[in-house]
Amino acid sequence: MTREERLIDIKGRVRMIGLSKLPTYRELGEEYGVKKSQIHKDIHELITQLDPHELDAVFTDFYQSDLRSLEILKEIIESGGNEDKMKAINSLVKLQEGCSKLLESFAKKKKVADLHEVKQVSYNFTMNKPEEKEIVYDIVTEGKDEKQE
Repeated sequence: MTREERLIDIKGRVRMIGLSKLPTYRELGEEYGVKKSQIHKDIHELITQLDPHELDAVFTDFYQSDLRSLEILKEIIESGGNEDKMKAINSLVKLQEGCSKLLESFAKKKKVADLHEVKQVSYNFTMNKPEEKEIVYDIVTEGKDEKQE
């Protein structure tokens, strides 16, 4: 199967069952005889080619899946055992993160600024020396003397 044939087939599946109901990238890769990274690239390309109406349908499909997952997690939290509750809470956090990314990806929510870690900062500055060194010394020693008393 050529890449174009694979793209047409995947696009047809997306239109028929929705993007969220597709098999995993690994499963699709095995089915089409390619790596899962290639499937990821294919699906990314397909999504960028969708018109706004199709994109809204894809968003709605994902959003509905998230809502169904949320209901299941609520039930587990309300009636499950302690271990199940902990797993459900962790899943809920992941679902929230995924939902935020989904909303940002489809421009339904403003993207939160990415966190950038600053590892080194350098400043150039000039210090003016005070004309009377004794005053500075007195101020410093007054502070030290007060603490010692």
